[in-house]
Amino acid sequence: MKSSRIFVATFENVTIGTAVQSIMEVQVPDNTLIEVLRAWLSPAIGTPADEVLAVNLYSNNDAATGGVGMVEQPLSPTALADPSNCTALLEPSQGATPLLLYDDAYHLQNGWLYPPVPDEMEEIFGGNVDPGDVIGLELAVASTATPAISGGIRWREISVA
Repeated sequence: MKSSRIFVATFENVTIGTAVQSIMEVQVPDNTLIEVLRAWLSPAIGTPADEVLAVNLYSNNDAATGGVGMVEQPLSPTALADPSNCTALLEPSQGATPLLLYDDAYHLQNGWLYPPVPDEMEEIFGGNVDPGDVIGLELAVASTATPAISGGIRWREISVA
């Protein structure tokens, strides 16, 4: 039976380093399809650095390693009783060279938002490589400072099994 549920994984006030790095990743298991509904980054506390950063939304066939587990929060009534099949990680090490889906740049003082129109929603189907495909956010260019940022990814999860 197919079911559709909406989840979000967020982080707040995380200091990023001065290197190219993956910020967060959502791992999609076998027999699950997700649509990315929104992704965002914003300045955290204090006065953010006066800097423009390159950011990428990416997909990858190899799951990341390391990182810190995040909480996948349900946003739809049908998701309340059933946890997400996906796993979100903060600051993981990418499993392989990612496929860039959307590259952009933003000024740290303004924040960044990826609100795709329905025809442009990225769909990620798990199952190519165990534990599945991933969608993630990365800094494509090293930061000159160590800014604190907040952000997240919201997705619709569709179980196809």
